[in-house]
Amino acid sequence: MINNPNNFGDAAYIYTDGHGWAGHFVAASPTGKGVIIETRGGAGLQVVGGSKNAVVATTTGARALYTEESSEVWFTDYGFGRLDHGRARILLDPVFAQTVNPATPYHVFVQPYGNAELYVSERTPLGFVVQLRAGDPDAEFSYRVVARRLGFEDRRLERAPWADQTAVEHR
Repeated sequence: MINNPNNFGDAAYIYTDGHGWAGHFVAASPTGKGVIIETRGGAGLQVVGGSKNAVVATTTGARALYTEESSEVWFTDYGFGRLDHGRARILLDPVFAQTVNPATPYHVFVQPYGNAELYVSERTPLGFVVQLRAGDPDAEFSYRVVARRLGFEDRRLERAPWADQTAVEHR
């Protein structure tokens, strides 16, 4: 454990001038875990000049899948629904609803599977209604809900002055 009780500067700073990684963490056991970053509401993981990705094994070698970056703090949930006589009421997953603020406006994107033109006619803190404009009144569809993270509703394109010089170097 590294402790910085005086709150001056970084608790740990690792630097490399070479071609290798500045840090490498290995959880060697099958039940081991990687890295956890904990804050009390401040900035969490910040990547300056690089990318964030998951590395996944494929038959043609390991591949990097990149994260989507956003100007605001959003959480996303996906699901499936089916129209019943041209209408479907979808309730937000109750656990997902605890992580977001569904009382603020949120996005709902729908994709029909079949001959149907759909639209969202209502959004409430409990869920939303999908309706048929034209086509199959019993069509299946998928949806994506994008809502503001609870406690971070007003954060947008926050300044990161501590990274100004580093960001310029990586432009």
